[in-house]
Amino acid sequence: MNAAPRARMRFRGPRRYAAVAVLVVLTGVFAATRVGQGASGCVEPRPVLQVAAAPDIAGVVTEVSRRLTRVAGRSGCFAVAVSARDSAEVADAVTRASARPPDVWIPESTVVLRRLGADVAGRSDPARSVATSPLVLAVAPDVAGRLGAARPSLDDLVAAAGGKTPVALRLPGRGSAATTGAVLTLQGAVAQRADARAELTGVLRTAEPDAAPAALTPAALAAGHAAAPMTEQAVWAARSVLVPLYPRRAGFVFDYPFTVLTLDGYRQQIAGLLFDALRGEAGQELVRAAGFRDVRGQAGASLTGWGTPGPVSASAPDDAALRGVDRMLDTVRRDARLLAVLDVSGSMGRAVAGLPGVTRMDLAKQAAQRGLALYPDSTEAGLWIFATDLTRSTDYRELVPVAPLAAGTDGTGNRFRLVDALTQVRPVPGGTGLYDTTLAAVRAVRQGWNPRKVNAVVLITDGANDDRHGLSRAELLTALRAGQRTGRPVPVITVALGPDSDVRALAKISAATGGASYVARDPRDVREVFLDALGQRACRPHCAAAPTR
Repeated sequence: MNAAPRARMRFRGPRRYAAVAVLVVLTGVFAATRVGQGASGCVEPRPVLQVAAAPDIAGVVTEVSRRLTRVAGRSGCFAVAVSARDSAEVADAVTRASARPPDVWIPESTVVLRRLGADVAGRSDPARSVATSPLVLAVAPDVAGRLGAARPSLDDLVAAAGGKTPVALRLPGRGSAATTGAVLTLQGAVAQRADARAELTGVLRTAEPDAAPAALTPAALAAGHAAAPMTEQAVWAARSVLVPLYPRRAGFVFDYPFTVLTLDGYRQQIAGLLFDALRGEAGQELVRAAGFRDVRGQAGASLTGWGTPGPVSASAPDDAALRGVDRMLDTVRRDARLLAVLDVSGSMGRAVAGLPGVTRMDLAKQAAQRGLALYPDSTEAGLWIFATDLTRSTDYRELVPVAPLAAGTDGTGNRFRLVDALTQVRPVPGGTGLYDTTLAAVRAVRQGWNPRKVNAVVLITDGANDDRHGLSRAELLTALRAGQRTGRPVPVITVALGPDSDVRALAKISAATGGASYVARDPRDVREVFLDALGQRACRPHCAAAPTR
């Protein structure tokens, strides 16, 4: 008998000392008569192959196992016990030396294996899959109706994130395949847009991370204004109460990898029989009848006229993609400690071309107000204004010190103070003390640096440095780079307004601090500017250029 090809998993990371050898059945043909030599030759009690399967596919695996043991009959010398088990529970058993993992594990995605730090023969192998199901975002019918399309897609939900009534995105635990798949699918949906980072950040800012399992059920989603990542099969099973939102481009696919954990040679042979039965035509027919797609991504009759037509192909993300997902989630969830620095020089009173009645100052104030609206109450923020010689010794003046936006014991928080201060800001005669102000702002934020927050300066200006008695550009950049090496980074996000801005100098300031530089010409662009600035933190230091507006 030919043994099935196998590959050994190597577990890395903090639990590597509890590593176990994992044998993966990739293919193999076993004859039932070779697994046992008749009832008289069986070892009693007969061995039981313990199979843990993702809850949604456990029913199919149970039925295939039942048919397999019935065909093998008394000569099979084995039994199969299938249990529906959450992947997190099995993963814990796999990585704890004191726990006994199942003989076979069928999680919902190869991502689950990769999250364990496992390297399965270098890459995921589609030959291990026993079923597939595309990831969709599930919403209630009334939510789908409000997205404004006859057949709404995931792209319509992305667009709604920028409106007045965004649809909250409920995500399970960070390490889950559903959360990973949702972020990857959203990345693909916005990839071709000029504001890709901003669009993705905008959606993820509406997310409810680590949502409770009870909030992710079809009943909970049907009763609320929210979306959650699910398999196509799960929404199909609840099709009377949920509507699937598919991406318009290829998205994430759950691939249900057949993973053999036992090192016992006899049980490995039984696992091979089960694998062949699941991959055979009869097994794949049961897969399709249950609302899954087969291993080739083909839908069966059960999905005819429902969902999205055409085959889908499964390809697991590599480790770099998974790290990118983690960085993005960390970025949008981390709180911020910001100092907004607003140019009030005389040129800020000039009109904005193409926007009758709107001055550069109006645009800057809208930028600051809209940007602040993106942050939760736990964010700390403050406000400076600058021109030249605003005080006897500086080009800048503090209007609101950095403090939480939430209301304090007096009922007034920095959110109110900032809005109030911004409404009273007016241009003043004079030039732009850009360089001295920038360095002072960075040093002020660094002085109160909080390692649990993103510490940054947001600088909005329409001009170039006019202070001939202050720092030169070279001196400023040298000081900024030296400050970044202190271990307390303070990125400077610069927003240039109008044609008189020194865009090149602002870009150099941002580059020296690991920040981002933008040109904004329309108040409607401001939301995307700030969202892109937030999302840009996830790709440092290898971000693509920010869009010019």
